[in-house]
Amino acid sequence: MSVLELTRKGEIASARQRVEARAARSADDVYAAAAGLALERIVGPDGRHAAPDPDRTFSRALAAGDPVAIATTAAPYARWLRERGRVREARDAVNAALHHAGGLDTLHGLALAGASLGDRSLDARILATLDGCVDDRVDAIAGARAHARALIELAAGDTARAREYASKARTSYGRAGWPYYAALADEIAGNATAAARLFKQFGAIADAERASASAASGRTENELSLREREVATAAARGASNAAIATSLSISRKTVEKHLSSVYRKLAVTNRVELAAAMDATAGLAKRRLLPAPLSPFVGRLDDLENLARCNASYRLVTLTGAGGSGKTRAALEFAHRQYERLAGEVWFVDLSSVHDVRGVVPAIAATIVPSETRQDARSAVFAHLATHGGLVVLDNCEQLVPDLTQVLRDVLDEAPGVRIVATSRQRIGFLGEYVVRFGPMDADDAVALFHERARAAGSEADDRAMVGRICDRVDCVPLAIELAAARLYDMTLAQLEDALASSASVLRTDDPSATLRHRSIDAMIEWGYDALDERSRRFCRSVAIFDGSFTFEHVAGAFGAGAEVALAQLHRTSLIERLTDGRYRMLRVVRDVALALLRAEDEEPAAFAAYAEHYRTVLERAHDTWFDMPIEAWLMPLRDELPNIEAALRWCFSRAGDTSVGIALAAVAARLWNEVGRESELRPFLERAVALEREGSRAERVRLLLAWSRYHDVAGDYTTALGAAERALALCDEHTEARDLALALLAVGCCHAARSDTAAEAPLARALGLTRELGMKRSEATALMALAMLAPTPAAAAAMFAEVLTIARLLDNRLLEAIALINLAEAYGLDGDDERAVDHARRAVEALERLGAQTRLARARITLAEREEARGDMRPARNAAARAFLDLSRAGDAPFRAKAASVLARTLPPAEAGLALRLEPLGDDLAALARDVARLLD
Repeated sequence: MSVLELTRKGEIASARQRVEARAARSADDVYAAAAGLALERIVGPDGRHAAPDPDRTFSRALAAGDPVAIATTAAPYARWLRERGRVREARDAVNAALHHAGGLDTLHGLALAGASLGDRSLDARILATLDGCVDDRVDAIAGARAHARALIELAAGDTARAREYASKARTSYGRAGWPYYAALADEIAGNATAAARLFKQFGAIADAERASASAASGRTENELSLREREVATAAARGASNAAIATSLSISRKTVEKHLSSVYRKLAVTNRVELAAAMDATAGLAKRRLLPAPLSPFVGRLDDLENLARCNASYRLVTLTGAGGSGKTRAALEFAHRQYERLAGEVWFVDLSSVHDVRGVVPAIAATIVPSETRQDARSAVFAHLATHGGLVVLDNCEQLVPDLTQVLRDVLDEAPGVRIVATSRQRIGFLGEYVVRFGPMDADDAVALFHERARAAGSEADDRAMVGRICDRVDCVPLAIELAAARLYDMTLAQLEDALASSASVLRTDDPSATLRHRSIDAMIEWGYDALDERSRRFCRSVAIFDGSFTFEHVAGAFGAGAEVALAQLHRTSLIERLTDGRYRMLRVVRDVALALLRAEDEEPAAFAAYAEHYRTVLERAHDTWFDMPIEAWLMPLRDELPNIEAALRWCFSRAGDTSVGIALAAVAARLWNEVGRESELRPFLERAVALEREGSRAERVRLLLAWSRYHDVAGDYTTALGAAERALALCDEHTEARDLALALLAVGCCHAARSDTAAEAPLARALGLTRELGMKRSEATALMALAMLAPTPAAAAAMFAEVLTIARLLDNRLLEAIALINLAEAYGLDGDDERAVDHARRAVEALERLGAQTRLARARITLAEREEARGDMRPARNAAARAFLDLSRAGDAPFRAKAASVLARTLPPAEAGLALRLEPLGDDLAALARDVARLLD
């Protein structure tokens, strides 16, 4: 393990020993010097090792032109320069090194060193470089990005935002297993005591002393709390203690306590000085009447930044999104943050109880205009806003759309200094409106929110994987996460996960202070559903059947006319999302409620029947075009429909389903599953369909039996495959489509060929003639491959496989191309041309890695291993066989796993003789065996 990795893991003592040992061996070693510089602040200037001269070390790295040395030495050198006030030189060093920084290991320290220098152009370059960093350690990259952002905000003087990013970095570093850097992030986030404890635990003495001093100094003690700022603002405005107590619903004694604390923190002695300190104008501080949040704001930093940018350019910004997506909480947080930046006032107006647009202005007046002036609410509101300007947050506007537009236009016209942020489940429709759509939280923020709310409920919720699954189950919707985490007060994390697996009804609260629609996720969704017209409600219930994303065309195909208007209405009210590729998606929590409503209306059987029949029709059309279309073009409209087709199959073979539709659907769905390499997922449906085969029509039975034969052929069970193919051929008569007859002949011939049976030649020859006559290029390639298996010489087989390769490239069928390459490799190997064999096998492996076809990839690796072994290259042969064995251990393909084990055992070095003995019979503990094999990989 490198010095840097030891440091990240918090193994400071080991890192120190490694540095001292390297420095003792070679005082001029650039890498030892870089490590010494990096550890300077860990070890401290106590002489326990001689840190090399930074100028000399970096200069030598530049002169040598070694990219790794340059990137490695630049970070500690820049920090060293900054500590001595040489900021310009530090920036130059970081800029020079960024040209050479490669992966995360060289970029990480460099990014952190440069982010603290306060140079905007350098900051942008660092963040862009981090965004482009590709590394398997995703959490480490996320931590580096957030850590750099925290340092940038800290250099800019925005402590609050720096702490938010640092908290995010701390979470990511924790998942990445980088505790030393997690402690550094803790320090920035204001958790100096926790950071000092961690530093001390790792042996980072200098860091621990610095953090302890920071914790002892209490350098944040002069910052006003939210409540203190509200009391101070009211007092600076001239309000009495009694009035402040009444307006904030606290006691006079509490007001006095807060004021004493404010006076001490701001170093003032009376209200006149307080007004001046609060940036008052003519003795009156700017006003903010905002609800005080009950809990910390978690995540959504990017959304808040986007909102700030939009609000700077547009005077009306509307936050839209599904119920429970966090619009209100984000708008409130934004208002609190804007208060520090705006010259005018900041107001929050809740319109949830206003159901007539005529009540909007009085509701605003009740919030922002002193009571003695409310007789003429409209004049008072407009005059006040025109005079003071500022930000007005209008919450819960959806029930007032579209009538609200004229009121907003009047406000914005008569008060040019006012900006409005509105929250609504649908856009307001104002011509100058900017819409910001709030979707689910990202996974990291969702987990962080769950943990924070779980701790509030008295639970640590320390199983991160389970928390991640719970957040995913509720689509990372903030309200659903909060309701779920609150249930940990009376159930365990495992019980919560089990409850959510069966129903979302567990997402509720008995809090009487919560609004009715926020007491359960069901109530929140039904509140929006009830606002729809009847046609849109019917479509809302019906589209809940779709198990994945869906298109307008498929909804219209399944459920008829009116889909376009209904989907637009569902999208406007945020009951469905429109994805970037033009497809739609209904969140799982919304879908659960809509499906329950579908059952309550007794519409489920008819809706599912229409849904399944639609996909049967779609796949039948696709089946007819499969033979001569480029495979990617054929797959493009179908790949995203896999979850929906699977849902249709599940219903067809359920107790309430239609098995006749299921038989027809399974017969044509098999082609799609086969092309994406996921045949095993379709097996349960094929088994059920084959058991009921006689219920189908003759054509459906032929196609179903051919699908069953193809499945077993791919699995290597040629006896079962041949039986199904012969039954299909026996069903063919003069009324059978020529294509189905060709496929039946081809299936029979292929099964015989796989068993090296000469009976294959006649059906294959006839199938090849038919496929060429009918232009069935893909099936022609299959016939050629089967005939190649019966070829008298390897050279003859190679010629046929070369024809297959030509057809595959004509059809742009990459999977078929990979299969042809594997077969060509084997043919060349049998012909003694090991160089060409290895070349073709490698190309097949590369192609299958891109396609993600795991089972075929493992078989290609076995072919590569055998060909490498044949030409005496044991190390690459062992690597290929080991990877194949690991893939097949997961896939469970026993015959090919045994073949991979055989090659692996033959290519193992003598030191691994014990493992070879275990591999031959494969042993009893396959998981343990796979772990032993994994360590052999280079």
